[in-house]
Amino acid sequence: MELWRAQAGSGKTEAVVALIAETVRTRPLARVWVVLPSNRQRAQFRVRLLERLREANLPALNVELFNFYSLNRRLLNL
Repeated sequence: MELWRAQAGSGKTEAVVALIAETVRTRPLARVWVVLPSNRQRAQFRVRLLERLREANLPALNVELFNFYSLNRRLLNL
C-alpha cells in the first residue's frame, strides 16, 4: 500500500496513472485499488486512467476506484 500526498498541481495524478499502467502491463491480473476523496475526483481520475490504458492498449482489469465511503462499504462486504 502506498499513500501519495503533495500539493495541488505537483503531478500526483499523472504519476499514479503511470504507475497503474506499468503495473497492468507487467502484472495484468494484479488487483489495484485507488482511493480518492470524492466522486468527482474519482470520475476525473477514471477518465485519465482509461485514456492512458487505451493509448497503451492495456486492459483495465482488477483496477477499482473508490471514495472513502465506497471503500468502507466494499471492505464491510468482503
